[in-house]
Amino acid sequence: MSLTVKPPEGMTVAIVITVYNQAHFLADAIMSALRQTVAAAEIIIIDDGSADDPAAVAAHFPSVRLVRQANAGLSAARNAGLRLVTSTIVIFLDADDRLTPLAVQAAREGLAENPAALMTYGGYRVIGPDGSPASEIWCEALGADPYRTLVTRGNLIGMHATVAYRSAPLREIGGFDEELRACEDLDVYLRLSSMAAPQRHGRFVAEYRHHSDNMSRDKRFMMASVRRVYEKQAMAHPEMRSAAEAGISTIARKYAPEIGMQAALRMLRTGLNGHDTGLVLQSIRGVPFAVGALALRRMAIRIIRRLPAPVQRLVGVRPALGKVNFGDFHGTEPIGGNFGYDRGLPIDRHYIEQFLGSNADAIKGRVLEIGDNEYTLKFGRDQVTKSDILHYTAVNPKATFVGDLADPNLLPAGAFDCIIITQTLQFLFDLATTFRNIHNALAPGGVFLCTVPGITSVDPWEWPDSWYWSFTDSAMRRLLKADFHPDEISIQNYGNVFASVAFLEGLALDEVPLAKLAPYDPRFPMIIGTRSRRRPSA
Repeated sequence: MSLTVKPPEGMTVAIVITVYNQAHFLADAIMSALRQTVAAAEIIIIDDGSADDPAAVAAHFPSVRLVRQANAGLSAARNAGLRLVTSTIVIFLDADDRLTPLAVQAAREGLAENPAALMTYGGYRVIGPDGSPASEIWCEALGADPYRTLVTRGNLIGMHATVAYRSAPLREIGGFDEELRACEDLDVYLRLSSMAAPQRHGRFVAEYRHHSDNMSRDKRFMMASVRRVYEKQAMAHPEMRSAAEAGISTIARKYAPEIGMQAALRMLRTGLNGHDTGLVLQSIRGVPFAVGALALRRMAIRIIRRLPAPVQRLVGVRPALGKVNFGDFHGTEPIGGNFGYDRGLPIDRHYIEQFLGSNADAIKGRVLEIGDNEYTLKFGRDQVTKSDILHYTAVNPKATFVGDLADPNLLPAGAFDCIIITQTLQFLFDLATTFRNIHNALAPGGVFLCTVPGITSVDPWEWPDSWYWSFTDSAMRRLLKADFHPDEISIQNYGNVFASVAFLEGLALDEVPLAKLAPYDPRFPMIIGTRSRRRPSA
């Protein structure tokens, strides 16, 4: 979402960092809070009775304030920080996580743009214990009814540090429920979103560190906590009881495979017992057959990998040398031609529409799309005030612009709130000039949404002499950085080995299980989606 409203001068932001026995991560969190494009008015650390020494770390940062309390849990620690905050906005950061430099700025601009919103949120990515990136950036939209979405589909916001709250309303609803030992963030989202729709600014603002001590690794505990939150909502809003029950079922299906796997691993260590056997059986019954079968296979593989090496070789998780069954993939010609169009909807279109759907908030105002305006109308809907089409020849009578994107005189400067280009850049040789022209054609705050092919076949019929490129996320980021500020670029990759092989064989979307398209494997990038925003003028 483009952020163009200047925040009022009195709109200040506090960052509350909670720490419990994670002093070894604390310096990283503090430095991320200090390295903001717009400085936080307050940085407050709440030490929730740690056995290590957060105070020794905080002493190296004289501008931060540390308060120590007896251990009372995460909700109580956050409430302690909330009571101390004097700023109008507050962000909560766990000591093992980090903020990006845009977090404070995006919080202020997001809430300034939507004065009715009580909270705003953006995107995050997972990082490893050492701080290295371990995922793409995620930022789910909550749709037209955010409260119902959160009830029926779970915590799509994902990471708590992406959220910025108006401090006063958060205090008025009582802050965080101190009886909840987990999912207290979801509980607050639900209470606030039942009062006013959250505002999604969509910018990359936080990093979620995965390590062995994450509370979310205990799936039984997390599932019980989510169930308790939804039961609270059903009691507070009886008309939402059926939606809350649907949400509980959704979460049960999500967590059941991991719960069953953890129970199976315990039985491997300690022997058979009725309790864990029951959990394994419940995990099988709790998910659809296809998902359950996949989960059981993963469970078996993870169990086998914990066995001694000779046993692993005996079981053979992968086919032995020379025992691979190629089946229908044995030929040297693909099963389908023309990317799968001859058999139905191509697999890459599933990813393209997934990307555009997750960025539909940007498809608004005056929108330019290449070739036709199908995606503009499908995802922009009533947000679009004018729809333009660019075609490279006059063959399309609906085209409002005809010519080459590398022509600097083709598009008017600063005219478009959004430009959508899907699966087109591989045909343009002069990409540097093309990106410069796209940037110049965007209005300040305008967004460029683009998808390009990674792993792909090449069209030998319609484009035999002008298919120049396949891409990686690194290539796209480097190309875009020449014109767009790095902080305004986010990239979402899609694909895995199954999806890539099926796409290269020309299979259609209806022929493959959607569950096998969902995992992303960075070794097999099939579609690269990029969202780039032209910064508002000063």
